[in-house]
Amino acid sequence: MDIGGWFTAHPKTMGETYAEHLGMATSFGWRMVVAGTACMLHGVLPFLFVGTGSRAVSELHQRMIVGRSARALPLTLRVNLLNSQARSSDFLSGEPTEVPAHDHSSLSAP
Repeated sequence: MDIGGWFTAHPKTMGETYAEHLGMATSFGWRMVVAGTACMLHGVLPFLFVGTGSRAVSELHQRMIVGRSARALPLTLRVNLLNSQARSSDFLSGEPTEVPAHDHSSLSAP
């Protein structure tokens, strides 16, 4: 592997350019540093930063795992999903919406 590949191979597997990956990794890293500091302070002063660590972990999981899965969907499917959420009254309230299950029993293999 040439030296350029060292910088682009992993970001490519994430569907990102080097610059995009650098931005995402840096933002995740700073979030973890801030949350980690809050957790250490919470250990000493338990009345401070209650829930900060678990909230950070949840937010990072949402961005990294759930967000990556959504970015991996084909563009037309993402647009359709966003359009269906926008039509939902729950979408405007910020409440999570449930996506109805689809019945694939009528589909048959060729």
